[in-house]
Amino acid sequence: MYNNQLNVLKILFLISGILNLITAVVWLFNTILGAVAFCGLGCVIGVLPIISTISCVLDFMVYNRLKNNNKTGTYSLIKFASIFDIIAIMTLNITSTVFGITALVMISKPEVKQEMVNRGIY
Repeated sequence: MYNNQLNVLKILFLISGILNLITAVVWLFNTILGAVAFCGLGCVIGVLPIISTISCVLDFMVYNRLKNNNKTGTYSLIKFASIFDIIAIMTLNITSTVFGITALVMISKPEVKQEMVNRGIY
């Protein structure tokens, strides 16, 4: 049963990574457009594509670790990526924020932690 929860986590991080990639591209386009059209507005919103890009990279790292089941430290990376997904609310990416909260709730269950320990990826 808890193997299914790890698979759900893997799918959540894959979807969140794709959404963060799309969000980063959109905000990058808006940053460039804002810089050209409004002489400096792009500098104000320039941090948003950076947040989305970092969150995207972390999501794909977690997905890769859950897919391969070959690295320790996956639990702490999941926590860190989930927190960055929650921070992604600043980029108006509500879905990744919900996925981040869901992932934190799922990994807080002792059974899921034990499954990670059994697989050697905790």
